[in-house]
Amino acid sequence: MNLKLQPGDLAKEGLPLAGLLKKVASDFPDWRAVSACGEFDLTYPLLQELVDQAAALVAAYGISAGDVVVLAFPNTVEFVILFPAVIRCRVTAAPLNPNYTTKEFKFYLSDSEPKLLLTPQEGNRWAQSAASKLNIHHPTAKLHSTDSKITLFDRCRAEPWLNVQSCQ
Repeated sequence: MNLKLQPGDLAKEGLPLAGLLKKVASDFPDWRAVSACGEFDLTYPLLQELVDQAAALVAAYGISAGDVVVLAFPNTVEFVILFPAVIRCRVTAAPLNPNYTTKEFKFYLSDSEPKLLLTPQEGNRWAQSAASKLNIHHPTAKLHSTDSKITLFDRCRAEPWLNVQSCQ
């Protein structure tokens, strides 16, 4: 099947981002959504599944409409999954430059008052330092393989978790 989408074709559907992802996953199940340096090749249905699972992890923090979740990632597959996952939770997704200094992160985190800061598993010491000073939860995220689910690691626990427990 050689379907060629034209620019704006899906925008005509009038669907929000989450709805567009579901539609594409359903209509084009074999299409590749993400290819990350040959390490990850995700189809749209797999991306949809990972976004749904990540949204459940993020929602477990008790976030609600009007809350802000900050994401401080370089260009990674985890960011591609978590950005729409945060949006799916109906909160504001606020991506920040992962190269900010602690002072810059402290300013932006103070200004946006996020309920949660998400960073890669490798960490981001400047973002995490600022979040600690402001008592903002800051789990790290990792997708280990295309056969696994995304995990969030809470600094307060010794293992990756699916059910969030506060340590503040």
